[in-house]
Amino acid sequence: MLTEEYTLSRIGSLLKEGKVKKRHDMIVYLFQVWLEKHGVKKEKMKILEEYKGIRPDIIVFKEDNSLIVWEIIEPGDPNYDILNPEIRKKLENLLIRIYRHILKPKFIILTDGLSMLIYNSDGQIIKILDDLSSTVADDDAFLETIAVK
Repeated sequence: MLTEEYTLSRIGSLLKEGKVKKRHDMIVYLFQVWLEKHGVKKEKMKILEEYKGIRPDIIVFKEDNSLIVWEIIEPGDPNYDILNPEIRKKLENLLIRIYRHILKPKFIILTDGLSMLIYNSDGQIIKILDDLSSTVADDDAFLETIAVK
């Protein structure tokens, strides 16, 4: 799996086709590997660790001292469908608002491994990838620009 091209599309396809388990920790691992493959060193990440009293799934500490916060939602539970506007609003009120105020990240990435929402520091959605399995190189490049470089 890791010797092949490692893209958002690959992650989405692995999960969509059931080639890996749709479990929270597996999805965290897939995105951790994506970050590492795109140049983020392990010592520049906190994975499932507490930081400033809260515990997002992944925090990336960028060279410019900004933070990128990743929150992974386990797919399959209709109560946590991040593409459903009502549920998304609840998640924004619960998670995105807290992360914005306490961690003050440059970007927040909310994903279930099948789709992805990218928020700016004001908590506004700047990009929606509704099907990661059909993303293109430009989507990877965009995410790499905000989450890695």
